[in-house]
Amino acid sequence: MSARQSPLRRTLAGGLSVHPIGIGAWALGGPDHNLGLPMGWSTADDAASRRGLETAYELGANLIDTADVYGHGHSERVIGDFVATVPRDTVVLSSKVGYHRGTARHAYLPTAMRRQLETSLENLRTDRLDIYFFHNAGFGPDDRYPEAAVAQMRDFQCQGLVTAVGMRGPHRYVTERVTVAKDQRGDKYARFAYLAEQVRPDYLAARFNALPPPPAASRPPAGRTSSPSPPPSAPAC
Repeated sequence: MSARQSPLRRTLAGGLSVHPIGIGAWALGGPDHNLGLPMGWSTADDAASRRGLETAYELGANLIDTADVYGHGHSERVIGDFVATVPRDTVVLSSKVGYHRGTARHAYLPTAMRRQLETSLENLRTDRLDIYFFHNAGFGPDDRYPEAAVAQMRDFQCQGLVTAVGMRGPHRYVTERVTVAKDQRGDKYARFAYLAEQVRPDYLAARFNALPPPPAASRPPAGRTSSPSPPPSAPAC
């Protein structure tokens, strides 16, 4: 049995067979800035990145997670060059939208989402994304775009461009950490719960590192209890 046929794999939402250890490709994007903030790695080397992808793949890792904003497409292109050398159905490709708006008014404007998806598919040298994530919870002034953005994402599914929809776990829009005083920031957990009801994601991305000590125990915001989310419904195509 080869590493890519590892019994550790599990079949998850959308019928995706995923090894429990994936490949996070933010650093592959190299040095970069976004929203006026540094958000890359100056030590990134494309040749080393390619060797890392090849080694991880040979050891059985098949989920490769990136985003349009990682190196503003550079991470996706490095991955795409690798993906072109292996059978497409042996990798699970995940990317994200929401932190790179290009010249659009907002990153979650449906037409902007379509342009970003088309570019991501071209960069990754594929005809579909296995998982497409909403990268952040900033849906415009007065929450202008959630309904239209979710409808656009489901339309991607209906067209076969996206297999499953993802959503980042409780997360503050990055600029809020440096522009809003801590005691004036909104409740990110309540915000997440509110948006999750609208997005009904197939997958969640939560920040967790198995190497350092676990974070302090937390509890749900006042007035809320934790309960399993209902399974997402299939898009009405």
